[in-house]
Amino acid sequence: MRIMLDPRSSKELAKKQHREQPKRLLSDVDSLHTWMKDIIHMENIDERVYYLGSHYLTRFLTMTEVNRNQLQLLAAACLLLSSKICSNCSLKSRKLIEYSDNQLLLPELLDMEMLLLSSFCWDLHIDTPLDPGCSLDLLQI
Repeated sequence: MRIMLDPRSSKELAKKQHREQPKRLLSDVDSLHTWMKDIIHMENIDERVYYLGSHYLTRFLTMTEVNRNQLQLLAAACLLLSSKICSNCSLKSRKLIEYSDNQLLLPELLDMEMLLLSSFCWDLHIDTPLDPGCSLDLLQI
């Protein structure tokens, strides 16, 4: 018990946790990428949806600090958005909730989608050398 009360011990513990936190977050993000890729394969959706969703995930994480318990919600919202941009048939919100073992709630998913849109100032388009980009064709709406 005395060790926990010693201020030097708590400072060392805080330093250790601070050093380990980026490693843990990186591991979590790697797991999310695998989860996202698995969904794309199970749903037989164009892989561009995965790549764009991964881009959104990385872009958002560089802009905003996210709690670990919100990472899967963020990944699901990124896939939802990218499927709307890149695919003829978008992923269904309910399907993403099922893939999360019903850990996500529909209102939370839709709120996260809106947070992504507002954080990106509704700029979801990216150009790549191989693909002129996944862009929303307004004539098809």
